[in-house]
Amino acid sequence: MAFLEHRLKDMVPEKGARILDIGCGSGFMSDVFAECGLTGDYTGIDIQDRVRETFAHPEAFDRTFIEADAHTFETDQSFDLLFSFSALEHIPDDGKLLQHLDGMLKETGAHLHIVPAGWGLPVYLWHGFRQYTLGDIEDRFGRENVNVYALGGVFSFLLHFIFITVFEMILRVPVRKWFRSLYLVLLRFSLRADRFVPVAPVAYVVHKTKS
Repeated sequence: MAFLEHRLKDMVPEKGARILDIGCGSGFMSDVFAECGLTGDYTGIDIQDRVRETFAHPEAFDRTFIEADAHTFETDQSFDLLFSFSALEHIPDDGKLLQHLDGMLKETGAHLHIVPAGWGLPVYLWHGFRQYTLGDIEDRFGRENVNVYALGGVFSFLLHFIFITVFEMILRVPVRKWFRSLYLVLLRFSLRADRFVPVAPVAYVVHKTKS
């Protein structure tokens, strides 16, 4: 979430932001947005009702949760931010969904989607229908007004491969829970070290504006 902490305020109004979170799950991203300094109206949509009962920052947003298929979701509202975190890869025709959602965006609004890269496969194993290449992103978002940011590098890749893939997914040992302090120290080191070896990203952030 370090990327959002540093970049989000440049992409969306801090106060009174209207956000649509596609595949919102528990709605945890509303707290992340609040921790990044945003306030406003948050709408989460998901095909399952998994919304948590309490939030760390209940005062930051007026929250609305809708149990529905995003493909058929309709609204008269327009949004400053259309957001998804590890959701588009679960959509068989994500390009069609993006076109549908595009009409809900304000003229000054933006898409912001976090999708798995190819290097995410050995870390998280098979997750959804696809991992994205830069070519896949261009096919779905085009070239105009699009910025793509790679997340991760060699050090964070190795850290997560060991902690998540080997211990948690294969051996079923919750090492991040048992050794949380150690993991956070190693994570901070890895993120700093990734700047010097910016290869093997596990995810991409796609930012697209209308103009």
